Amino acid sequence: MPKTTKAYIAEIKQILIEAKTKAYKAVNYAMVEAYWLIGKRIVEEIQQGKNRANYGEQVINNVSKALTDEFGRGFSKRTIWQYRQFYQMFPKFSIKRSLITVSTRLLISQVKKSVIKEMQSKAKKYQKKKLECFKNPSVLEFLGLSENKG
Repeated sequence: MPKTTKAYIAEIKQILIEAKTKAYKAVNYAMVEAYWLIGKRIVEEIQQGKNRANYGEQVINNVSKALTDEFGRGFSKRTIWQYRQFYQMFPKFSIKRSLITVSTRLLISQVKKSVIKEMQSKAKKYQKKKLECFKNPSVLEFLGLSENKG
């Protein structure tokens, strides 16, 4: 292939790569926003219950069953509980947006160390304990990282 052909094909490939990245970010943000909103609604529902412990468990069970029946796999009781935890950990939407942007870059980046440092920096002011959000299994799962048991 002539150099000029290679150059414009490379540009076209780059256009597609960038489009895929934008689409991934948009879908990623929409899904995380949905998980956050589900968590918020669950917290609101549980806080209305008189016996919070039993009522909270009942709410989680009901949501899990209803979503699984309607949408299939992916809505276990544990997952629904994690949505609740996600909202409780990041109760302000603006916090979520900045972390999602960085987490998306983490997932697609080849050089993860600098992105991890940036995420830790942005998350620091929202944490009670150092790296608390990175110890949460739902955050680790969302980021595609394995839970370090050691």
